[in-house]
Amino acid sequence: MTDSNAYRDQSAACKPSQSSGQEAGQPTDEPLPSSTGDSVPEDATAEEATIADMAAELESLRAELAAEHDKLLRALADLENVRRRARDEMARTVDQANEHLLRDLLPIVDDLERALESAASSPSLREGMKMILKNLLAVMAAHGAEPMTVVGEAFDPYQHEAVECVVTEEVPEHTVVGELQRGYKYRDRLLRPAKVRVSTLPE
Repeated sequence: MTDSNAYRDQSAACKPSQSSGQEAGQPTDEPLPSSTGDSVPEDATAEEATIADMAAELESLRAELAAEHDKLLRALADLENVRRRARDEMARTVDQANEHLLRDLLPIVDDLERALESAASSPSLREGMKMILKNLLAVMAAHGAEPMTVVGEAFDPYQHEAVECVVTEEVPEHTVVGELQRGYKYRDRLLRPAKVRVSTLPE
């Protein structure tokens, strides 16, 4: 018994240990861990590229939208200018038409005033003509025509037409002393100059 036990102990001592079977520096059969900690997956790279493309496309669309908005503003401004010019042109056309019509009415006013002076012998006729003249002048005034007051003013060749000179020392020279035909203004423009008598000093 003693000999057999000793034999088994010697046999076990001669067998190599499984834990010490591989020496330091010898290759092993176990696979090495892959070093993938710093690498970027292909899906993430593709996603970043797609986001970049979408951002570039969005920026391009914003630029196009800004350009179209600017075109729209310019078109609206041009349209407003056209409308304003049309309104101004229409106003000028109406103004010129009114001026021509009022100027054509002035001889009728002159005839009524002369007829009114000669109708002194007929009070009823005179009152009727006076009413007609008053209404006509009111219509003309409503459209901007007003008679000028010239007697006693200094002679103005731009507003007065001198048809007669009156020698006098009672007023300064070149003063309007009489009116032969009434002058009229249309708004701020001369519609018809007044025909007047102008004073002059004796020689």
